[in-house]
Order: sequence, then C-alpha cells, then structure tokens
Amino acid sequence: MTSDHKPIVGHHSENPSVVCALGAGGNGIQLSPAIGRMAADTILGRPATFSPAVDWSHDRFSGASSND
Repeated sequence: MTSDHKPIVGHHSENPSVVCALGAGGNGIQLSPAIGRMAADTILGRPATFSPAVDWSHDRFSGASSND
C-alpha cells in the first residue's frame, strides 16, 4: 500500500527497465484490470489505452511528473 493509497503503475523513475504495477492495497481487486492494462501497454511500448484520473506514476513521490 502506498502512502497516498493509490497504485504505482509504469516505468520506475530511477530504473526505466523496471515496470511497476503495485501498491493498490485493498483496492487491488477492483483496480487490477486497469493496472494490468496500463502495465501491459508500458511493457509493450504502445500508447496508453487507459489513463486514470489521478497520477499513478512512481514519479509522484519524487515531485517529478510522468505520463507512464
């Protein structure tokens, strides 16, 4: 579970070869289809087919922004 209770999905900001799909906590069962779709798009290098209304990137904890 992340400190802001939102998942992390996309490339890790410090190691872009790592794709994160984690931190959903108790909401994981509801969010898993969206998390899986975003992770698959990231891994396959294709344009995002889903975009959450809030930032799910790892970068939100570093103050940087990302579209992953």
